[in-house]
Amino acid sequence: TTRTISQQVMSGSILLSTPDNPLSMSGDIDMSGSSQVYNLESTVTLESGEDVTFKGSASSLTSGGGSDKAHMSDDVIQDSTPMGDTQEEVFNDYFGTSSLALVKSNFVHQYTNSGNTNFSNTLDGMTGTSIWIEQTSGSTASLAGNTVLGTTANPVILVVNNGVLHISGNVSFSGFIFTLGDGSFINISGSATTSGGMVGTG
Repeated sequence: TTRTISQQVMSGSILLSTPDNPLSMSGDIDMSGSSQVYNLESTVTLESGEDVTFKGSASSLTSGGGSDKAHMSDDVIQDSTPMGDTQEEVFNDYFGTSSLALVKSNFVHQYTNSGNTNFSNTLDGMTGTSIWIEQTSGSTASLAGNTVLGTTANPVILVVNNGVLHISGNVSFSGFIFTLGDGSFINISGSATTSGGMVGTG
C-alpha cells in the first residue's frame, strides 16, 4: 500500500498564502506502512505541533535528503510553535481572516451533512474550484475509488469543518486541503495520491 503526498499548490483569490510544506498538523503525525511525503520545492516535508513518528517503510524525501524510522532529518519539524497556535490563528494565516462564515461565503461548492458521507461521485472530475464541506459531530467525509479531484494546472481548495476527511482507494487529489474543528483530522489510505498541501488543525 502506497500513499504519496507531494508539494504543488497554486494560490487563488480565496487563499492568502500557500503552504510551505506538504503536510502540517497541529497534533501528532503518524506515518506508517509504505506512505511517502516528498517536497522537491523546499526543505521541509512534515510540520507538527506535537510529535512525528515513522513506522514500517514510511519515509519523507526532499532534494537534500529525507527521514524514516531509522533517521529523523531536518525536513521534519516537531513541536512547531505556529502549528501550536489556535485554530483561528492558523486559519487566519492561510485565509486572511478568522471568520469562517466570511471565507465560506466565497466557496463555490458548499455541502452540509449530519452523518458519514461519501463524496466520490459528487466531487469526481471537479477542477479549478473551491469546496467547503460542513460535517457535524466528527462524522466522516470520504473520497474513494478512482475519484479525480483537481489537476496540477487547475487545483482545488477543499475545506472540511468539524469532521474527518478520509481519502482511500486510487483517489488522485491536486490542490490544498484544510481541516478544522474539534476532532477533525485527515486519514489517507490505499494507493491514494495527493499533490499540493494539507493542513489539519483539529
